[in-house]
Amino acid sequence: MKLKLTMLCVLLLNCTITARWASLFHKKITPQEAMVAQRKNCYFFCQERVPLFTQLLFSWNAIRPQKGYFEFYVQAHNAHTKRWGSWHRMMEWGKNLQSSNATPSDGFTKYEHVRLETERQQFADAFRIKVVGMKGASLVDLKALSATTANMRQFQAEGIANIAQLPSIYIPRVPKISQAAIAHKDKKRICSPASCTMLTRYLTGLDIDPIAFANFSYDKGLNAYGSWPFNMAYAFELCKGKYWFFNTRMNSFSELHQQLIRGIPVVVSVRGMLPGASQSYPHGHLLLVVGWDSKTKRVICHDPAMAKQYDTERHYRLKDFMKAWEQSRRLVYVASHVT
Repeated sequence: MKLKLTMLCVLLLNCTITARWASLFHKKITPQEAMVAQRKNCYFFCQERVPLFTQLLFSWNAIRPQKGYFEFYVQAHNAHTKRWGSWHRMMEWGKNLQSSNATPSDGFTKYEHVRLETERQQFADAFRIKVVGMKGASLVDLKALSATTANMRQFQAEGIANIAQLPSIYIPRVPKISQAAIAHKDKKRICSPASCTMLTRYLTGLDIDPIAFANFSYDKGLNAYGSWPFNMAYAFELCKGKYWFFNTRMNSFSELHQQLIRGIPVVVSVRGMLPGASQSYPHGHLLLVVGWDSKTKRVICHDPAMAKQYDTERHYRLKDFMKAWEQSRRLVYVASHVT
C-alpha cells in the first residue's frame, strides 16, 4: 500500500512524498518481506513513474550484520531511451567492512560515493535498489530503505518573505558538543558524527560517545566521517529501531520548520560563508538546527565547530543560514518516529 503524504510525515507504510524538485521514497520492510529476502538472499526496492530526476540519494536502516556484510546496488531508467542503465555497486556495510564506491559512467549514470548522478542533459524516471547478503549476512536484519530523487536543474533559492512569517519554535534540552573538545585524531573532520551524536543523545537520553559514532560512521572508500548513509545507519542502530533515519533534500524551509514542530532537531549541511560561524566552509559542514526565532529572524543551531561547548548555540540570521544551506542544496539528516 502506498500513501501520498506531505514531506517528512510520520512514515507508517511505504510512502511517497512528491514535491517541486525533490521526492522522498521510504520503504518499510515487513518481517514477512525480510524472510522472503533472506531465502532469496536478495531484496529489491523499485519505483516507477518518478518525476524526472538527475540525482538519487540512498540510505538504509538495519541491524548491522555480525557475519558477512550487505552490498547495495542502484540502477536508473533513462526517460529518453526507455532503457535501464547499468547496476552500480554503491557500498558495502557489515561488522568489519564499511566502504562506499565511485563507479564509472555507462554513458547515462555514474555513482559517486553518496549519490547517483545522470550525465549532462539526461534524466531518469524510475529506479531500482538491490540489497544482497554476502558471506552469510542475514537480510532478516534489513528494516527500511530510503531514496531521494532530485532534479538538480530545477533547484531554486527560496525567498525569505514567507519564511519570516512562520511561528517561533525551540526544542529545549538538546545536548551540545564541540568537536574541538573531542579527543579524536580527526576532530576537525567529524562535524557529521558530532551533530548526529547531539541528535541521538537527545532522542535516546543516553550518553552516546561521539568518538564511537565517528568510528562507526567512517567511510573507508570516501575516507570521510561525513558519509551520509553510514551516519544514518549507525544512528538507527543507536536508537534501537525506535526512529527511522534518512538523508534527503528538503524543498523548503517550511519542511524543516515542520520537523521542529514535531519536536525533532534536524542535522543540516551548509557550505561557504556563514556569518557568525567559526570559519568559512568551502567543502561543507554539518550542524544541528534546534529552533527558529520569528522575532529576531534567526535560526537557532548547535554548531559543533565552535571551540567551546558553551558557545555552540548559535543564532544565525535567516538570510545567511538560507544562503549557506542552499549552497548544499538543502541537504538534511532526518529522524522520524517508528509508530
